[in-house]
Amino acid sequence: MRELFLSIKKRALLIVSIILLFLSVFFSYTMFNSLGYFNLNKQTIVGTIYLENIEEFQYASFISNKVNEWENKSTYKVVYQEYSLNIDLSYFDLDIDRTINDIQEGKTNKVRFNISDESKTILLNEFIDTFSVDIVNSFNYDLFLDNLISHLEDMNIFKIYNLENFLNPSLSETIIDSVTINNIETGDVNNITNLLDELIITNNDRFSILEKCNDLPLNNNQLSILASGIEKVTEKTPFSGYIFNQNHDNLGWNEDGLNVLILKTNNYDFSFYNPLDFDYTVKIIKNSDSSITLELIGYPFANKYTVTKVEESILNYPIIYRDNELLDSDTENVIITDTDTETIYHLIEQTGIDGKVVAFTRATTTPDSTVMTDIIYREIYFPTPEIIQENIIPKDGN
Repeated sequence: MRELFLSIKKRALLIVSIILLFLSVFFSYTMFNSLGYFNLNKQTIVGTIYLENIEEFQYASFISNKVNEWENKSTYKVVYQEYSLNIDLSYFDLDIDRTINDIQEGKTNKVRFNISDESKTILLNEFIDTFSVDIVNSFNYDLFLDNLISHLEDMNIFKIYNLENFLNPSLSETIIDSVTINNIETGDVNNITNLLDELIITNNDRFSILEKCNDLPLNNNQLSILASGIEKVTEKTPFSGYIFNQNHDNLGWNEDGLNVLILKTNNYDFSFYNPLDFDYTVKIIKNSDSSITLELIGYPFANKYTVTKVEESILNYPIIYRDNELLDSDTENVIITDTDTETIYHLIEQTGIDGKVVAFTRATTTPDSTVMTDIIYREIYFPTPEIIQENIIPKDGN
């Protein structure tokens, strides 16, 4: 009986506590509601401007002053690749009459803005000067203005717009450059194209051919072909910091600027840095049984790039002489030099070839026509020595 009584007492206390809590909450709500704390949604707001206790005849001057204050501390910016444009908000005119006419009491209302045709043209020219005419030709200007004005109407204080969101979507599939590599062994062509159809150059990241192809059964020569193609197809880009070793042998397919040596066991890699906020794709296409084509695909660049190959210096070839007493006048292709004291027989065993240091210089033309140049990488080609067989025969009496 005692336990039953205690149980009933506990339940009664719980019920009383709940009733007291409810009454407390109800009393608090009633008090705060009477003070207007729960009527914020019934206040009259224009943009972010509260109009409580403001007489209607004061609306025009009050709203105009608040909009001017907001405009002076607001930032609206458009970015694309390494360029940005700060939008001058003074191009947008406050339509105070329409703003006041559209006000609904107890609601959040819009601040109305207009932009004149003249200001539209001026702003569009600023886009061209900042991002280049080629990019702006694919720019949906009206859509951008609609988005911008909608944010102005809410009096947002900070907005950054990515220009690519207002570009033709097909622009992301632009073929920026391509290169075809010829004179490749058929087995190499098939293995590369069977295993790979594309490689991604990730944004704000260092590309590494060994990392990208780490799990693929590609040999050093096949990796060297791929790396050399990427070297060539990315030279007219803002990519930088190229690190690689070069081939010093003629492999048939390699040439100046298309000449990377990959050795996996020696960690001979090919890498560079993509400073942009965009990924780019290198598509790999079988062109024939002896050639492949690489295409660089992605958003076009605001800058224009040209690359010039400059031979910085010549490395003269050395001459190596080897004695050969069998040389005489009957030797085919022998060169005979006759002096007062001796007869010299020379036979060229190997023709010498001068070496060279080649610099690849990139010229960057910005949208405002400023031109900057820098060397993106150098290649060194060592000389091939000339080897001459020689037989010197002294004349009688000497």
